Amino acid sequence: MKRFHEICTTPHVKRAAEVALVGEHDILFVGTWESSKRAIATTVEAEAYSLGFSIQVAHVAPCPCGFWGDDSVPCVCDPAQIDQWRAETWPMRMPDIAVNVPRVRPEDVIAWARRGYTTGEHHDVISRRVIKARERDTPTEVDDYVWALALALVKTDGLHPDALKTTMGIAVTIARMAGADVINGVHFAEAAQYRVSRFT
Repeated sequence: MKRFHEICTTPHVKRAAEVALVGEHDILFVGTWESSKRAIATTVEAEAYSLGFSIQVAHVAPCPCGFWGDDSVPCVCDPAQIDQWRAETWPMRMPDIAVNVPRVRPEDVIAWARRGYTTGEHHDVISRRVIKARERDTPTEVDDYVWALALALVKTDGLHPDALKTTMGIAVTIARMAGADVINGVHFAEAAQYRVSRFT
């Protein structure tokens, strides 16, 4: 099993993994066949187990060809194929967190090798930070701006009440990670980025 610093992927993917571990949120990694989605999912699942709890962790391709949303390779699937793929193949329809894992490019592999096959913060640093965040009190006060953002999200995306509750729960986790006493718009905005609707 790989550790976080051994996985060649982007910082935002590891950030999502850290949020899931702190808040015990289910997480789905969505990525092309050439991404590190399997490695990051396996690592998160093992880390959760080592911390003494279990969360649902899964990884999946976004479509049959695997390239829906990829910037370099065009997807050859039609909308009906994608809908069928997601209905029949996706392991979680409504995970707490869904994160897009980008394809590992050749230049990423070389940069990773030149750094000694490590990338980003060391696994133990992230693990200690997760433990520290889990020991903090959970903030309960919510900034008014958060409710304004939530209202805008409901109006523009038709956000379901259950989905809003999940997004707010993730915002609470992010605020807790920051050591904040008040859940603010920055926390909620990051939480909104992890909504599964970005991929469905």
